Amino acid sequence: MYGGGDERVVVDFEAPGGPAVVQRLSTPAASLWGSTLWTTDGTGGRIEARDLATGQVTSYTVGASCQIRDVQTVGRWVYWDCLGQDIVGGDPATPFGVYDLETGADVTLPARGRLGDGFVVNHDTDAGLLRLTDFHTGTAGAPRTLTALPSVPGWKNYDVDKFGGGVAWLETNGTAHVVPSGVPAQPLIVSAAQAPATYTRTAGTTWTPVWQLSKPATGAQLVIRRKTKILRTLDARAAGAALTAAWDGTLADGTWVPAGTYTWELTAAPEDGTGAGITLTGSLTVTDGA
Repeated sequence: MYGGGDERVVVDFEAPGGPAVVQRLSTPAASLWGSTLWTTDGTGGRIEARDLATGQVTSYTVGASCQIRDVQTVGRWVYWDCLGQDIVGGDPATPFGVYDLETGADVTLPARGRLGDGFVVNHDTDAGLLRLTDFHTGTAGAPRTLTALPSVPGWKNYDVDKFGGGVAWLETNGTAHVVPSGVPAQPLIVSAAQAPATYTRTAGTTWTPVWQLSKPATGAQLVIRRKTKILRTLDARAAGAALTAAWDGTLADGTWVPAGTYTWELTAAPEDGTGAGITLTGSLTVTDGA
């Protein structure tokens, strides 16, 4: 997703035939999580979840009546702020908080900042301190200081990895630091998937599914079956919090499997060791092209 001002454009880089624009709209706030685009229509206290695959829009009301100017999302957590990151000199008392999609409750925060998985990181520029507030239980704890970090005018020298749970900052001398948040992450889930149900097999082509996850995974394998018989076992490749695999419609010895319908099963474990792994299944029809 990219844009300037109130313009937002979402591009699908894995679309058949190459990158394609899947959504273009005007909104003061937007955030992308998997295949869901979080926005606001300008109505006070309302945020919207737009399913980019189906077009369905679901509205939520947060604990404020002002127009939302900033939205950040990580799984069940939706950070909202009526001030906005691009507004300088605004009233710091302007409402902000986190909406919990699982409970429907608002979480009150001591300071606005960057959203992680169950925490917010705030740069107190007056004190020169980088602080983290843990709210993964549904209630914000007392902020804890991560490091002393002088502010740099016109430059935000810290950020949060919303998939891996890390916090990074850059000192004025150019030294970079990355530390774990120490906050328990949400369970491993699939936030978006592109696993085509058909594959037209031709020389040099592959069936290449992609799964976007809530956090990095390890030990991922893709098993191809015909009825109950395992025909091929492939290692899925990890790229950040995404998994992908490639199958050319052959057995391990290079022999083409017959055209027909097959089933697939993807398994993976959370890289951080927190929570259960995932098992996904689906079907694939292989046909032969020219």
